[in-house]
Amino acid sequence: MSARNTRRAHRIAVVATPFGFGPASKAYSIGQVLRDEWGMDIQFYGRDSAWDFFAAQPEVRPRRPEELGRPDSADAVVNVLAPELIRSPATAAMTYYVDSLGFMWQPSDIPTDSLLKRVRGYFAQDLFGSAANLVALGVPGVTPVSGIVAPTAPGPALPGKWTGRRVLVQLGGLSNPAGHGSGQVYLALAQRLLTALRDISGELSIAMNHAGGRFSLDVGHPARQLSGGEFHSELADCGAVLSSPGMTTLIEASRARRPYVPLPPQNWSQVVICQHLARRSELGVWEFLTGPYATIDARAPEADKAAQVQEVNRTLGRDDGYAAAYADLARAALAAGVAPDVGAPFEGAREVAAAVAAGLADSPQHAISITRGAGRPRVRSGPAGAADHMGRETVTGTTTGGLVSALRSLTKEVETARNWSEVSRELAQERVATVFGSARVSREEPAYAMARDLGAALAAGGWTTVTGGGPGIMQAARDGSGESLSRAVRVEIPGEEPETFLDPARSITVATFALRKLLLTHDIDALFVFPGGVGTFDELYEVLVHQDTNRLERFPVVLMQPPGGELWSAWLEFMDEHLVRTGLASSWVTGDLVVAGSVDEAVAAVEKRHPAATRSPSADGCGAPSGGGHPATVFRS
Repeated sequence: MSARNTRRAHRIAVVATPFGFGPASKAYSIGQVLRDEWGMDIQFYGRDSAWDFFAAQPEVRPRRPEELGRPDSADAVVNVLAPELIRSPATAAMTYYVDSLGFMWQPSDIPTDSLLKRVRGYFAQDLFGSAANLVALGVPGVTPVSGIVAPTAPGPALPGKWTGRRVLVQLGGLSNPAGHGSGQVYLALAQRLLTALRDISGELSIAMNHAGGRFSLDVGHPARQLSGGEFHSELADCGAVLSSPGMTTLIEASRARRPYVPLPPQNWSQVVICQHLARRSELGVWEFLTGPYATIDARAPEADKAAQVQEVNRTLGRDDGYAAAYADLARAALAAGVAPDVGAPFEGAREVAAAVAAGLADSPQHAISITRGAGRPRVRSGPAGAADHMGRETVTGTTTGGLVSALRSLTKEVETARNWSEVSRELAQERVATVFGSARVSREEPAYAMARDLGAALAAGGWTTVTGGGPGIMQAARDGSGESLSRAVRVEIPGEEPETFLDPARSITVATFALRKLLLTHDIDALFVFPGGVGTFDELYEVLVHQDTNRLERFPVVLMQPPGGELWSAWLEFMDEHLVRTGLASSWVTGDLVVAGSVDEAVAAVEKRHPAATRSPSADGCGAPSGGGHPATVFRS
């Protein structure tokens, strides 16, 4: 008889902030996975919007957070954005904290003595540089995870343009630190804007929190409070989503590939989301939405910022000109039919749940077997060994929950990348070149002009240019080659957001540098490397290692040396003196590299060495050995 049958299941308390439906939705998604896939007993706790959300879910009877303090009420706590419920070091030690807004926190939000720095596990939904920002704020052991949404398959992908089907209007929980009055103010604004959009084709299906009758909306269409399952049914059936810009609905729309049009922000976190997306999207509505909130000081206390957002929304709700301008931009966004591209591979709920299960299995006080579902892999505690602050055993133990979760996420992400690369192949020219270089180069520097001219020269020669999708050299190469002949493979890095819109059909955002480098360096015909920092050298060294060991095709590598620059000359001298002459590296590693001081010289070197592409990928398109000892290429046919 299994341990699961002879001992009680772990009891997990799942709590969420009372503000908005998004955090409660994430908490519910994680709880679902812990219950259904890991066999744990789940109890949900919440107030206000969190209570309203949990109570709307089938077979859920939420409790108030005050009940959480009873002895033996839980073996562990999953806490989504409710730091006020971590009242002691003992509670912190059993809490797995989930932060979906890590990109917006300031030093005052997480002071030096914060109990958030003592939790058992800290998980950051890693969008807009959240994990890096939290590390910079001194939070130890932050684990980045992908978009946290319900483990429910989205509906089939729709055409790229809105077809006039039903529009799902998602207004969410309507609660924030400014109180319920803020929700009433926002509904007045939303009602005016939806009325201005009454001429759009398609039925409006409105989802919002009624809060026991405190909230209502009168736009000629019924407004319902939906369970999670009902929301996903509506999402699968709709032709577009019109929503306050909360992160959860953005990620859900991204996973379902539904065209998305934002309403004005309800709170400060949504203002920050609008600011990020205004830099990433070509839709004018994003920048329009950010403008009225520009005077709010990001360093102010959270409650003060919420109150200021409320007052801005009160003013906008009385402004006929604002409503008319918004309606025009919203109609244009609907016509564009652009789905957001955030959160992939959407496995955050499973990633957090796997780490919680591994942490409980590793804990000496909970040293029992945890069976993950019928016929699924098992996580078992081995001999009690040392554990890190995340509850994962060190090399003396047998469980590596974080690694297992990361590998599971990477497996899913590889499949996403495979699907994207197949589309990218169809759009690519016969020859493909990748450009590496620093994100920190300004438009005034010679290297920027050189990269822009290189992109233009490659486009003129019929090349498709691939970059990392960031600013600096990457943006310059895209400026030169033009959007139709550009491809981008991004990872979220604070301060390295693209300066111009990236077409989702021609770009992809991945969670790991390993996969990014794979997509940037396989199935290409040439590589141009501009001066850069550690990241650029990491990319270059990986290419050289893989070519030297016959794991990557030996395409030409051109080192671009802008006027007045000496980086590559100095680097080649170092390599020759300290690695090649001492026998630590083969002479081939640097022998075939070309240093080019001009764009004409660089292009001539590539045209001479590789005038045309003749390769084609294997059937599976990813990593299987092909003729000549090289792996099959990934990027195009």
